[in-house]
Amino acid sequence: FSFVMLRVARCLRTPRLLWERRALPAVRSFCENSDGDIDIPVDDRIGVTWKYQDDLPILPLPTIEETCKRYRELLSPLLTEEEFAEADKHITKFEGASIAQDLQSQLLELQSTEASWLEGFWDKMYLDIRDPLPINVNPFFVFKGSWDERKDNATAAKLVATFAKANKLIKMRKFPPDMEGSKPLCMYQYTKLFGCTRYPRVGADVFASNRYSRHIIVMRNDQMYSLVVENEKQELLPPSVIRAGLNQICELADKNTDPVEPVGYFTTTGRDEWAKNYQKLQQTSEQNKANLNLIGGALLVLNLEKEEFAKIERTAEAVFHNRGASRWFDKLQIVVDEEGAAGINMEHTPVDGHTLVRVATDMHDELLGNGPYEDLKVDMASPDEPMPPPTLLKWDLNNELRDSLAKAKSEFEAFADRTETIPIIEDAGKRVIKRFNTSPDAFVQLAIQLAYYRETGGFASTYESALTKQFLHGRTETIRSVTEESKAYCRSFSEEKLVESGAILVETCKKHSQISKMAKNGQGVDRHLFGLYSLAKKEKELNPDFQIPAIFSSPAYSKYGSNILSTSNCGSHGIKLFGFGPVHPEGFGIGYLIHDNSTNLNITGTNGKAGSFAKTFRETFRAQVLAARANQERVAAAAAAAAAAAAAKKEAEADSSSPAPKE
Repeated sequence: FSFVMLRVARCLRTPRLLWERRALPAVRSFCENSDGDIDIPVDDRIGVTWKYQDDLPILPLPTIEETCKRYRELLSPLLTEEEFAEADKHITKFEGASIAQDLQSQLLELQSTEASWLEGFWDKMYLDIRDPLPINVNPFFVFKGSWDERKDNATAAKLVATFAKANKLIKMRKFPPDMEGSKPLCMYQYTKLFGCTRYPRVGADVFASNRYSRHIIVMRNDQMYSLVVENEKQELLPPSVIRAGLNQICELADKNTDPVEPVGYFTTTGRDEWAKNYQKLQQTSEQNKANLNLIGGALLVLNLEKEEFAKIERTAEAVFHNRGASRWFDKLQIVVDEEGAAGINMEHTPVDGHTLVRVATDMHDELLGNGPYEDLKVDMASPDEPMPPPTLLKWDLNNELRDSLAKAKSEFEAFADRTETIPIIEDAGKRVIKRFNTSPDAFVQLAIQLAYYRETGGFASTYESALTKQFLHGRTETIRSVTEESKAYCRSFSEEKLVESGAILVETCKKHSQISKMAKNGQGVDRHLFGLYSLAKKEKELNPDFQIPAIFSSPAYSKYGSNILSTSNCGSHGIKLFGFGPVHPEGFGIGYLIHDNSTNLNITGTNGKAGSFAKTFRETFRAQVLAARANQERVAAAAAAAAAAAAAKKEAEADSSSPAPKE
């Protein structure tokens, strides 16, 4: 399934549809039924939001030779000599094989006809995932929450109103474009952020957008209500009116004594299981079908918690998964507690963290009164406009569905209880780390590598995401953090030799920054190999006699992509914590933010080892700071000594050149 291949010509760089091209039979079969994905019409591609869109470069496509060369370099640190020798045979054979050029030619054809040669494969990869979305796929973000008025749904109402305004600005083409310095970034993902839903289907899910959504779904005590946030005149309701509606929902939900059907637990199950129960829900009654349509078409889901998240650990857990209670993981969700602490749980299919973080940071600033939307006007309803009453979603469940729901609840609670979620906040941030003449991101990545080495005595496949939104329809590329240089650094690090360790650290950070820059510029390895492999698999489906190249079926490729350490750096002054689940049973999910004066991480794991690893990381991070500081002092002392020596030499030269005094 691929949305990019269903886009009409006005959103592409060519008037031809991909499935009409006979040269690409392996790709053509990706084009299956869409469930209502909304494109931006031609006339909408004007205004400030799309100002730079048509000038963005397309995602580069490296040559087979370039990718294989880099693949060898990144694969070598993960393998023994014998394993690498075997892997190198497969790489060399692939480089010289006609199939490599055939697959590359298909990617080149995609590059010349599509907004992005990668996008169709990437969408399909997400929609093919059959594991439950919570913990396995959806990331979470916790706001700093430093705004003043927080109680009685004040925070929730302002967040909803500001999200609704952002959505309106995007539709009106007034939403300010993303910039990285002077470089514009692709804005396409913002069309998929609001009013979107991932619908469960057997085999592969579908994704749909409702561009005209005027309501949200509010969940409280596992009950679901539909609440209008935009009137029929397309005027947004102000926060005071939304707040009144939220207060009414809380009162109704808290007083309700009727049995509640907590259908949100269905979204915690495997996607095939949920797809079957989704179909049964629809078939059981028209009311269920109407409810599912209301949820799918909603702008977002707001979860109003009855408790106060007293500690950051509880906040993280509640926004991450909440053991499945009162959640709907197929959509973008805002979670707010009784005291206004808030966070976001993101369905990951259509957007990456950067897109959501941009909007979330805007929300944070708007609530502080210094946001970017103040001068951007949209039509607003009067504060005196009566709020349409919220609508309770009532469900018709038979015994079979109730049994499935009870099973879903029990199984996900057990899974959530096995998942450790450990926030870490260290005092050293950007300001300190930059003084060491190191990249803050490289510094944290090497601390992760060193901590893992101290914990296990070895090294593991490490994934760090790199943003590629400077390209049209760009998503991400992989930074592979384990290098021969990083291994040498970890093995040589000694708290008895801090100066020497700090010096090696500085040099090793340069290597990481080099790899990061290449990935960001579309010169990584993973996405190119992924595209080639995706085409090979599709060819195998169409032609059973086709042999997938051994480069993709080798143990080395599996080890390379195991991602035991799955990491991501999410920069935002408005976000306090960011996290996601591990992607390997023996691995860890490590989300981090490097603020000016702190480094905030969240470490997750399902193997019972996350607590020990988190402890080791804390100790390692602090030791690495000491080593970097010791090296900094050495460099400063050497510079001072050199300056003093130069000054003394200059003074001596001046004295020797002065004429002797007359007698």
